[in-house]
Amino acid sequence: MIFKPKNIILSLFLHLLSIASFGQNSNAIDSFIKGEMAEKQIPGLSIAIIQNGKVIHEGAYGYSVIEHQVPAKRETIYELASITKQFIATGILLLVQDGLINLDKPIENYLEHLPDKWKFLTLNQLLSHTAGLAPQDLEWKSLKANGWPKHVTREMMWNSAKEDSVFANPGSQFRYHNTGYFLAVLIIEKITQQDHRDFFKERIFKPLGMTSTYFEDQIKVISNQASGYTLKNNEIVKIWRVGQEDIGGGQGLYSSTADMIKWNESIRTNKLLKSDLQAKMFSKIKLNNGNQTKYGLGWWISSRNGVIFYYHNGITGPEFLKIPSMDLDIIILVISEGLCHLFRSNGATLKDVVMITK
Repeated sequence: MIFKPKNIILSLFLHLLSIASFGQNSNAIDSFIKGEMAEKQIPGLSIAIIQNGKVIHEGAYGYSVIEHQVPAKRETIYELASITKQFIATGILLLVQDGLINLDKPIENYLEHLPDKWKFLTLNQLLSHTAGLAPQDLEWKSLKANGWPKHVTREMMWNSAKEDSVFANPGSQFRYHNTGYFLAVLIIEKITQQDHRDFFKERIFKPLGMTSTYFEDQIKVISNQASGYTLKNNEIVKIWRVGQEDIGGGQGLYSSTADMIKWNESIRTNKLLKSDLQAKMFSKIKLNNGNQTKYGLGWWISSRNGVIFYYHNGITGPEFLKIPSMDLDIIILVISEGLCHLFRSNGATLKDVVMITK
């Protein structure tokens, strides 16, 4: 059983926010992080704190590869997991901006041979987790039945997803799923006639100078890539990853804090997307009954005491928080699985984090 530490990154965010709010220096940040890492057995992480578009603190702590004592650094590359979703959503919005697709048209306009249960879903529903597709724990059941294969092709993902049952009527409920983002990537490939890896490199990574961001490749030897670890029986152990997916289900990107700073700046300045399209990512989606969800397109959305904030995390540990009213952004990339979910674990939420701004 994997041991999941309690509220580790929550306390880190709270402290970093207090530092950003009250002007403490980098030594205070370093001291706090090192203390937390020692107490909570966090092997390595990299962080960036950005305010008013300026990096006010950037640091790397511990190791990126424990067994060889390779130090973590700003160039260390970590798995982004579900933070990948905001990149996929941006890719779709770029095609909307190009006039090639429409968020509210049925996806049968863009993909062929769809099962009837998918034909009238919209991209807006796929990206906002309101498509009624099987929730995360029930996705790709046939692929999971005998252990996830070492190589999962597009066809395998497609066929398995088609077997999964539909959870609800489109637009009636919010249930977090990955299949919708898998279908979105297929649409990107179909419309552009490009492999999605080439599309994202051409339209996002290269224009932003994100030279250390890429989709997973379990075979290729890549400089500065961190290893993965977790805690089991209170001991740090390696995560054995050998599976390769031709298309991930809303995950698969790797990046560094150095590159994520560039990504964050592109969001702040609408470098890739026009302001009206960028705003769609941070706008709550309405259900059929008029109620709003707490998710936009690739971002969670919430507020506390009138303070609106956006965030996302991933199963491998990364956290990305944006508080527009403070023009404050915090990025934390971690090598340890199970150190994430600060917003959900043990009742802790970003509402607790934003309390410090009041």
